[in-house]
Amino acid sequence: MMNRETNNGSSDRGAEDVPPPKRRRIALACNACRIRKSRCNGGHPKCSNCIGLGFECSYEASEGTSNLIVRKEQMAVLDNRLQEIEKQLALHAEFLRSHWNACSNGEPIRPFSGNTVVAAMSESATIAQADASEDGDDQPTTDGMGISFVDENDFAFYGPSSNIHFMRAIINAVAPGNPNTPSAMTLTVDSILKASRTHANEARADHEGVQSYILPPEDDMVQMLKAYFGNTGLIFPFIHEATFMHEYNTAKDMGFKKVRKSWLGLLNMIFAMAINIDLSQTPAGGKYPKSNIFYERASKLGHEEMLRGTTIETVQFLLLMSLYLQGAHKSVQTFTIHGLAVKACFSLGLHSSQSSHRFSPVENEIRKRTFYTCVILDRTLSFSFGRPPMIPQDYVRLPLPALWPDAGPQDRSHYSSVFFGCSANLHQISYQTIHHMYGLNIDFVNDESLLITQVLNVGVELDRWRARLPSEMTLLTTEALKIGQVTAMKLPFIMTLRYHNVKLMAYRPFVSRMLQDVAAVDHIGSHTSVQPMIGHVKQPCTDAAKETIDLIETALATPGVGSAVMGAWWFTLHYVFSAALVFAANTVITLNLTVHDGAQQVQMFQNYLNKAIKCLDGIPGEDVILARCRQYIERISQVLVDYGNTPSDQLRNFGLSTSHIVEKDSRTQLATPGSLDISRTIDPFATDANFFNYFPGLDMPDINSLVNADMEIANFFTS
Repeated sequence: MMNRETNNGSSDRGAEDVPPPKRRRIALACNACRIRKSRCNGGHPKCSNCIGLGFECSYEASEGTSNLIVRKEQMAVLDNRLQEIEKQLALHAEFLRSHWNACSNGEPIRPFSGNTVVAAMSESATIAQADASEDGDDQPTTDGMGISFVDENDFAFYGPSSNIHFMRAIINAVAPGNPNTPSAMTLTVDSILKASRTHANEARADHEGVQSYILPPEDDMVQMLKAYFGNTGLIFPFIHEATFMHEYNTAKDMGFKKVRKSWLGLLNMIFAMAINIDLSQTPAGGKYPKSNIFYERASKLGHEEMLRGTTIETVQFLLLMSLYLQGAHKSVQTFTIHGLAVKACFSLGLHSSQSSHRFSPVENEIRKRTFYTCVILDRTLSFSFGRPPMIPQDYVRLPLPALWPDAGPQDRSHYSSVFFGCSANLHQISYQTIHHMYGLNIDFVNDESLLITQVLNVGVELDRWRARLPSEMTLLTTEALKIGQVTAMKLPFIMTLRYHNVKLMAYRPFVSRMLQDVAAVDHIGSHTSVQPMIGHVKQPCTDAAKETIDLIETALATPGVGSAVMGAWWFTLHYVFSAALVFAANTVITLNLTVHDGAQQVQMFQNYLNKAIKCLDGIPGEDVILARCRQYIERISQVLVDYGNTPSDQLRNFGLSTSHIVEKDSRTQLATPGSLDISRTIDPFATDANFFNYFPGLDMPDINSLVNADMEIANFFTS
């Protein structure tokens, strides 16, 4: 009995010695518990006391609470809600953009697809939403003080090799007595043109409304990547397909949460190019709005990177942007973007092989091909704009591009590599042409005897280049195009067009010289001793133009060939238009010279002008651009018909006889297409560089409307 009591007493004392459990401390009590001074367990959304008593439970931090501990559950709930809100806002913004694009193109509004993938970028890849427009003008149209900003005017120079200069020579020869046409003494001064940024506000609005981190559905992305590497990726193979697709698949597996801004910008530019060069049966008018969405996204992503140019992806991004702008409504910006690409190339040392030991064979080949793409575009843009090349030939010392280290003998990348190497060699001859035939677009080459000697040397180089072509790159003829295998003719077809274009440009200075003689007031009986030689030497220019038109016409007329062998449609458009100008120039020259078969030659040139118009109808490109170019060729063709029907003794006054359409002060009123109350007054030779926004007098086939339009249309041809 005694022991039992003792045991009970000891157990009671042991229970008393155990301390009670401590109350879990919380960082913040709810308002109801704080007022009642009761213990709060900090439960969310309601604490236990408020649940039991039926009080409204709310948490409000006091002013002195500076170091609160937030529970993970709370942050997870907030993160989920924030992500849902961001997704809804992104979908809403994309829907509005597609809605306005459909309205601007007159298309029925379709429901926006809910399968859009939102690329949730990591914090390291997040950038601030810039308000700057594509032109770099981040100021609003009207500021808080009521100051309105008007569109700025730029001035651009177009030298001897540009189409703009050649068209001036044609018009000056047709209407030498017209006071609206420039004289030979003012050609250089008038080559400086006013370029008005007429759509700055629209560009700003488009740029601001784009969501940079939105990607299309996965199936669409795969389809566009295949389209790019099957077309542009073959013609300009500076992006290694296997490497890029590996990075794409890695990013896709991670949900695009860990990607670089430069890589994402490059991906969007690939999508933009894939849509713009699509030669399928999709209506061409819908390509530009769709591709422009990806271009705007890429511009926002790469805005900072393109100014620094510290990665190879940035250079590739700029090269694709330059290519894209040539076929867009913003072709005047191409030269500026190309300059950034060249600067980035030199900054990264892509022109030198000194650091090649630090890179793998594939990386070295990527660097080499990226530099050579810069060189090729530099020669092409120098031709088109009439400006000095940015990369002198002395800087091109790298070995020619070779095969990819992982390419097989029958792989399509093998043929692409061969094509790229042949193109690099051809554009070395392009530099010689710019240097010797156009004085590097710095000054005119006035020595005709020297010009003849130089063009003969260029002709020899072209023949050597053609003789060294590998069998798979043999130049095509119209007969071979009809019977050859379509899949094997794509790259040779493009190579043939490039060859004829270089040949045309090499011999075109002699056509310009003869046009100057025709335009001279005292040209009759003023022929020099080399005049007959010039007439003979210019013939290869005409032959190259004829071959170009015949080849493109045959490709478009042969079922299943046209869309299969053409690359970017704007390059084809450039070749057709340049050839058409040669036929127009030859028509003027022939009508002013005594030729025994002059009538037959004039008829042949007129037939080729009609063929050029037919080719433009068949090119599957941007409807607006093609329509403008077609209308211009039709107008100049009609003017030449009227010119040919004019008696020879009245040809000197041809320009004056049609001046009744021009206003007395020799200024032309231009109305914005589709508007009734908006007009602009411009000088005859200080015209709007954005040809596609203003195109004067399309319904007036006279010399004066051509005088005002020749400068505007030429600004497109930057390919």
